[in-house]
Order: sequence, then C-alpha cells, then structure tokens
Amino acid sequence: MRRLAVQYEVPLHADGARLLEVAPHYGLPLPELCRLFDSLYVSFYKGLGGVTGAMLLGSPTVTREAAVWRRRLGGNPFTVAPYALSCRAAFRAHRGSFDARWRRLQQLAPLLSSTAAEEGGSLRFVPEAPTCCQAHVYLRGDAAAFDAARDAVLRERGVRVYSRLRGAAVGPEADECYFELTLGPRHLEVADAVYVGAWRAFFAALAGPQPGGRKGVGDAEPQS
Repeated sequence: MRRLAVQYEVPLHADGARLLEVAPHYGLPLPELCRLFDSLYVSFYKGLGGVTGAMLLGSPTVTREAAVWRRRLGGNPFTVAPYALSCRAAFRAHRGSFDARWRRLQQLAPLLSSTAAEEGGSLRFVPEAPTCCQAHVYLRGDAAAFDAARDAVLRERGVRVYSRLRGAAVGPEADECYFELTLGPRHLEVADAVYVGAWRAFFAALAGPQPGGRKGVGDAEPQS
C-alpha cells in the first residue's frame, strides 16, 4: 500500500487508535512503523487509559491546516490542560505494558475456549491467536440470556466476564453475539483461576439449575 501511495502521489493516513497495542505483534520499533504514513492519529485513551485525547502527527503543513479545521469544527475549549496531563501520565505509566498484555491474552484465549467447551458452551476468539491485547469474542445463543448470566456472575463473584455485547445474529451462521475483550495493565494481576471460575459460573448460569445446588440464570439470590 505504501508503494502504491508513493507511486500515485497519494498521501497515506493511518488511524492509529490501536497503534501501541499492535506494535508488539509486528516486532518493529514505533518510529519504523510510523514512517510508513504521511500522517498518523494516535489515541491516548484507548489502551493507555487517559481521560480523553489524541495526537495528530504529520508535516507542519498538515498539522497547521488541521489546527484551523479543529477550530472551525468547535474543538477549541478554553483549556485542554487536564486532558493533556492525563494523557501524559497514562502514556508514561502504560506505554511499556502492551507486549505483556498481548502475550497474556494469547495464553487466555485457548484456556477460555477450552473452558467453554468443557461446560457445553462456546467462546470463539477472532483472531483465534490474538495479535494484540484485544480480540473479538463470539458466543452462540441469545443475547438476553447472556446478559442475565453475566449479571448473575457479577452478583455472585464480583467479576464481570464482559462489559456489553456489540452485535447479535452475527457470525457464519448468524447465530452468535460478540463482545470486545481488552486486557488492561491490571488484568495482568488476575490469576487464571479467576477467569476460569467466572466463565464456568457463566455457563452454569446459562444451563439453569443443576444437581447439587448450582444456580441457573433465574435462581441467583438477591443482594442484601
């Protein structure tokens, strides 16, 4: 793509919202990756955890023109200092964590997929071998039942197995829902047993009441 852009004299821009996440997969220094593009957007809240904010990188001509359009479109608050300080702190704290987060997700993907299969369920990771610290995870079945099971696990264990479903009736057979699983720095401290136990409880909740007293989705005791 870069060769074609140069050949036809077309400026090449990258939406680098997840640039820091994917860099370990390519095994290249960030400057080398960035040199492929004429301009680049970098997020400070995705992956890094800043309050909000991003940076546009490019030639002085590009950035000067972008500054004019930012003002025209209303992006000219009285001060951005709180956001800038948050972005700087997040970058300094977490910029070196992405390789470990990626490798942790590579460990968890097959572990959680096999756990689901053992419980009679399905967790399908896309890509199957994660290329960064985020993946799409597909569940086969009913979205409302999944959310109810998620909430039951949260009440009983204090663990939220996913935040929200982003699609329904998707996948090759149009019978799946999916969510984004992103590992942050604190996820590195969570033991395998916590993930496995929470997902076992999730699939048990989906299955309904079981012999021996395990609860289903509708059987969780209310919180006091």
